[in-house]
Amino acid sequence: MPEAAAPAGWLLVASRPPAPHTGDLWADATALRRTGAAVTVIATDDVCAEAVLGLGGVPGAVAAGVTVLVDSHAAERRNLAGRLPAGTAGGPCGATDDEVAALLLDPALRTVWR
Repeated sequence: MPEAAAPAGWLLVASRPPAPHTGDLWADATALRRTGAAVTVIATDDVCAEAVLGLGGVPGAVAAGVTVLVDSHAAERRNLAGRLPAGTAGGPCGATDDEVAALLLDPALRTVWR
């Protein structure tokens, strides 16, 4: 059986804050990035505020080179859309539904949803 090709990168979808039994997605993203892999985190639902406000492990992940995208609709529902810089390098930026869908359907990315 042929060996599976390594993914071109990782897509981590953060929808729930860390709990004792789930571990910390930001630490996982940072560790994956330190291996040299391209890593993108999409923050949605209950993780939007953490990403927009730069709480928890977000600053460390960004400093390690992790791309952080925030679900624009989820941010809007939480009254955070005005605090979300659009398209800025080195920090979280908004992602439209089409952008999120394109990433989720990209066969070159290995996706983990938490």
